[in-house]
Amino acid sequence: MGDQLGETLMTEVVAILSGEPVSYGKAAIVGADGDMEQGSAMIHPKLGKPMRVAVGGGKAVIPSYVKITGVGVSIDMPLGHKDEAWSFDHFDTMAILVADAPRAAK
Repeated sequence: MGDQLGETLMTEVVAILSGEPVSYGKAAIVGADGDMEQGSAMIHPKLGKPMRVAVGGGKAVIPSYVKITGVGVSIDMPLGHKDEAWSFDHFDTMAILVADAPRAAK
């Protein structure tokens, strides 16, 4: 199921872009009661390969970041060129916030 989620998510995200993808990155926020490994398990094996397929390339390492935090904290997702790891013009971050996430585990 996890592989399907990554494929579905990436297919939908690339479909809404106005042009060809050039840069990529991935990030995960884990709730304060979670473990860093939980976020890493979601973005590395389950998202990386589908991301490369969806963007039609991906020679460069996908920049990533995992953060353990409480509700309402933003994360800065690193971005880089999908095929040229040393393209300084494409080094950037994108601040992402989901106001009521992550939630504590029940």
